Order: sequence, then C-alpha cells, then structure tokens
Amino acid sequence: MAVLIVLFVAWLVFRGVGALGVSTFATWHDSARYALAVMFVFAAIAHFNKMKYDLARSDLQDEQSATRFAAARLTHPRAQSFLRSRADERLRSQRTPLPAQGMH
Repeated sequence: MAVLIVLFVAWLVFRGVGALGVSTFATWHDSARYALAVMFVFAAIAHFNKMKYDLARSDLQDEQSATRFAAARLTHPRAQSFLRSRADERLRSQRTPLPAQGMH
C-alpha cells in the first residue's frame, strides 16, 4: 500500500511542478513516467535492506486479513510471499494475449 501512496503522491507533485512551468513534467504522461521511476526506486530501496522482513510480514498480514483463502499457513512470511508471487507468475504466463487468440 505504501508503494501506491508513493506513486500517487510523486505523480501529483511532479504534475504540480509541471504546472509551475517545468517542461519536463508538463503533461500527465511525462509526470507519470517519473512517478513510476520514483516508485520503483522506493520499492528497490525497501526490498534490498533490513526492511524486507517487515515488508514480507506486513504483506502476509494484508493478504490474510483481506482474503483468508490460504489453505496451508507457512511459518516463514518471506516463503509464503515468494510462493504466492511464483503462482501469480505461472497463472499470468498461461494466459494467451488477446491479439494471438484469433490466429490459431
């Protein structure tokens, strides 16, 4: 959730700077591009330090409180976060892109 907050706040700040006359941030599209860069840097900094354990723990708590569908509870929050991301990647890789569906 914090990453989304960083994204939207950065987007609005960059758009505000663009409205003040900085041509780099003159459009919503350009300011969104830089806001995404800020979001990725924020996520990388949070991921590659001691905070990753807190993030995995909070991710696990959010997932459990929001969905309650996990059948087996793992004792390691980072392991559950890893397995959930792998399952999500596998599901996404099995989907066929829309333009390729009519070519069979």
